[in-house]
Order: sequence, then C-alpha cells, then structure tokens
Amino acid sequence: MPGRPGLLGQGRFGRSPWATVEPSHMIYLPTDLSKDAELALALYREGLSVNSVPFAFLSLFKVLNIRFGAGAGQEQWINSNIHRLWYNPAVDRLTELRKTHHDIGNYLYVQGRCAVAHAHSSPLVNPDEYAERRRLESDMPLLKELVALFIEQELGVLSDSSFHHAFDPKLHAGQALMRGNKQEGWILYEPFK
Repeated sequence: MPGRPGLLGQGRFGRSPWATVEPSHMIYLPTDLSKDAELALALYREGLSVNSVPFAFLSLFKVLNIRFGAGAGQEQWINSNIHRLWYNPAVDRLTELRKTHHDIGNYLYVQGRCAVAHAHSSPLVNPDEYAERRRLESDMPLLKELVALFIEQELGVLSDSSFHHAFDPKLHAGQALMRGNKQEGWILYEPFK
C-alpha cells in the first residue's frame, strides 16, 4: 500500500476532490492496543516498508504466528477466512491461484513462508531468481489483505474502512479518531472530541 502507511487494509472509499476533510488532518489511529496488537501492527508496517519481497512476505506472515505457532493453525486460519476478502487485487490473485491450488493456506505457508525462511529444503525461494520473486510479488496483495483481516478479526484492531463504516460517536469510538494540527511543519495528533 504505497502512500498509505497509516492505514490497515484497503479503504472502501475512493479519493474525491470534493472531500470536506483533508486526509492528513483526520486519520484513524487505533488506541489502547494489546501487546499482541501492537506487535502485529509493527510487523505489518515492517512488511510494507522492507525493501525485499521475500523478507516482506516473511514479516507479514509472522503476524499470523502471533496466535498460531505451528503452520497447521496458520493454514487453517487462512482457509477459514479467505472468503472474507473483498479487495480486487487480492481476490484476483486468489482466483488465479485456485486454478492450480485447492489449499490456499498450505500454498501460502509452504511455497511462501517456509520457502523464504529455509534454505535447506524444497521448495525454497532464491531471491535472485526472477520467477520466484515475481510469484511472491503476485502473492503479496493476497497476503497483505489476509494479514489485515487477521489483525482486525483476531486482535480487534479495526481496519480504516471498518472504523469509518461503523463509527458511532455514542459508543466513544471517536477516541480512536485523531485530529492533526500542524506545528512547525509536523502534524500532531490528539483525541478527536
């Protein structure tokens, strides 16, 4: 998600020249997070910012490892939740993969996570081989959305679009919405009231 480092998942709303709020002045930032949620968001940000597709893939997969230490649990969670994806690049890759793989959780775990993490067994990802890098690049939109879904479903951190869709000021959800004020070129965030 280049250009959107503060958001979890893909927003459902397009950009509009008629927006009444400048996005840099009003950003959803989750507050009062558990240690697992903070770790998950740190690994998610790392995965989006690292300049290596294999390491980005591995970093994102580590988010699932927070709850599921063994591969079987991670595979099962993916297969049980993959139907919840709606973001087109992820769904497009899923459709493409289903033509050749019936178990998407196993494919992502074995041919993605394990192939990147281990150099002593097959399959493995050689980062200098274009075909392998290209395959992982193609899988990244799918993995990003699965991880964002995991963070929301398992750790209770709403995605940007879920927060704005469910926003109800009566439920005090507004404490998570931050308003930015510029001071000496920096945007300072404080609870929205």
